[in-house]
Amino acid sequence: MALVFTPTTMTVTEKIARRNFRCLEEMKSAAKETFKLLWESPDHTAQDVCDLLGVDAGMGFEVHSDLQTLIFKLVPSYVPLEPPNAYVINLDGTVTIGALNE
Repeated sequence: MALVFTPTTMTVTEKIARRNFRCLEEMKSAAKETFKLLWESPDHTAQDVCDLLGVDAGMGFEVHSDLQTLIFKLVPSYVPLEPPNAYVINLDGTVTIGALNE
């Protein structure tokens, strides 16, 4: 005898909640992956990556900060990723990586 799968009908609010959950998980994943690409690259220093990004580096840092703020607002138990080094967003949009944070 074959099993018959009968999909359950989701309400609109269940669909929204499910999509919001997936969106939040995607945001958390993107934040972590981007953080690792910058700060934990085996091939480039964080300054190398910032230099490659040029005048767009500063916006990247600002957007990443905003993303983490949003995630923390939605999930208060979320522990934001903290850069291991100090950095400065320069007036021209470039970023200068400083000393290790202690």
